[in-house]
Amino acid sequence: MLRLNKIHRKTIQAIVESSVCRIFRWPYLWVANIFMALGLFNLRKNLEYCLSAMPDDLEYIPDTFVSVLVIGEDHRNLIHFGVDPIAIARAVVSTLFWRKQGGSTIEQQFVRVTLADYEQTFNRKLREQLTATLLSQRTNRRAIAKAYLEKAYYGTIFNGLHALERSYGKSLCDMSLDEIVEITARLKYPQPLRESTIWREKFQRRCGWIKLRLERTRMRNGDETITGTDEVNSIVKSQGEKQCV
Repeated sequence: MLRLNKIHRKTIQAIVESSVCRIFRWPYLWVANIFMALGLFNLRKNLEYCLSAMPDDLEYIPDTFVSVLVIGEDHRNLIHFGVDPIAIARAVVSTLFWRKQGGSTIEQQFVRVTLADYEQTFNRKLREQLTATLLSQRTNRRAIAKAYLEKAYYGTIFNGLHALERSYGKSLCDMSLDEIVEITARLKYPQPLRESTIWREKFQRRCGWIKLRLERTRMRNGDETITGTDEVNSIVKSQGEKQCV
């Protein structure tokens, strides 16, 4: 009975979250397209630049990297439209009453990294959200996630995945799940040139949090491996992605 109630709560939660994202999807799309047509916020230029910045060949990045990124950083990635209104509401409430918290999606993070626009203003955030909304309509989420992983800043001497490959001394295909979790954790806590105790504690807590989310996802879906989760299956099935062999 307890398990059934939990399943029902999860089902209701999923329906509510999906409905909220659908409700906000069209207003964002309308505003984004109207602003782009009027030449506001340089949306057309920003969108074209982001599209041109996406590498043609990202097959060297295994699916597991995308799955860990989605589950650890943006677990509603398959239902939102490039912007997560639920995460934004949570971030606003947390910032007002507790501590500052982010609510950016993978698409928003890719836009921010690509445009190198880190200005702490409302206009910048709105511009980022509208660009991410337009971007998500013009290319697939797997490609955006992999492009972000390739360009992301992981630390002082770790700018991009290739730098991490050299540091670990192995290819991405040979990395263990624990190593992939560590790489994902560096997105929130980039590795400094000299590690401090405070950074190490935050980094380890982040790794633990991501592993907990992965375990909960496996338990929810009754799967043995992370590549069997609903999130990964949806991404792989919709995009036809292949694992490294």
